[in-house]
Amino acid sequence: MKSIPAPMPLQWKQRPWRRLIPFQSWRQLLSFGLISATTGLACKLFFQWTGADLPNPVLACGIVAGALPSQVLSIPGVLRTDGTSVTVPAVVAALGEFGYESRDSVPGVDRLYTPRIAAWMRSRESAIRLRVSDGELSLEGPYFFLRSLRTQLLRKAATPG
Repeated sequence: MKSIPAPMPLQWKQRPWRRLIPFQSWRQLLSFGLISATTGLACKLFFQWTGADLPNPVLACGIVAGALPSQVLSIPGVLRTDGTSVTVPAVVAALGEFGYESRDSVPGVDRLYTPRIAAWMRSRESAIRLRVSDGELSLEGPYFFLRSLRTQLLRKAATPG
């Protein structure tokens, strides 16, 4: 029987009040604004073309409510482990299963993983940074993604085999 893996603390990277603001950079805020404005214009033109009467505030609320969850999911977090229960190859394999691949690295120190999608669709906020120092693994990236990754790593570490 395999021993129970050591706990892997998952923490928010920022202060609690900062989590109330889902935008992590001016670039992300600008991107959200441009996408929302373009979508709003397209929806307004569509509704005018079909003859439907949709008030602007209702349209704006719908667009923001539909687009905001993607911003909330990119709030940064940090996952740390001592490196004994979860190894670097296990983390790299799990990231690969989630569709992430290595982009650049400083051998033995720092690795950057991004989703395997077209470059113009990637955002900096979705990147995962893996740091190894003094036997401790540290992953920085979107909090909610790290939570899923931690669950998968703990499940694999606890299964006999």
